[in-house]
Amino acid sequence: MARILEEELQEILPSPTDLSPYIELGNRFVTETLGSVTSLTVAQLKDIELFVSAHFAAMTVERGTPRFEQVGDSRVSWEVKAGDGLKSTRFGKMALLLDSSKTLAKLSVESVAEFRVFGG
Repeated sequence: MARILEEELQEILPSPTDLSPYIELGNRFVTETLGSVTSLTVAQLKDIELFVSAHFAAMTVERGTPRFEQVGDSRVSWEVKAGDGLKSTRFGKMALLLDSSKTLAKLSVESVAEFRVFGG
């Protein structure tokens, strides 16, 4: 059973989208990844689940982290960087920070090669 309510998620990620799939996904991820970590309290798991759920929603709704912002004429571009995992959104970064066991950080340690091709 999810540790958070949809209303709690909407407080940090206002969205017209149905957030229940992200809550279920966040709950399953936190339960399977951190459920057996005895150093984390129920309150800590709930906080982490909130931000992990927001991370999953942001990956769909916002498409990642702001890459470019412009004040005049309000222009924003978004980017999802391959291989960044939880570091790819502000919510994922918060989940990493809240995980005092560093279990989530260990999941992101794999090195990723990125190749870019520029045409001229």
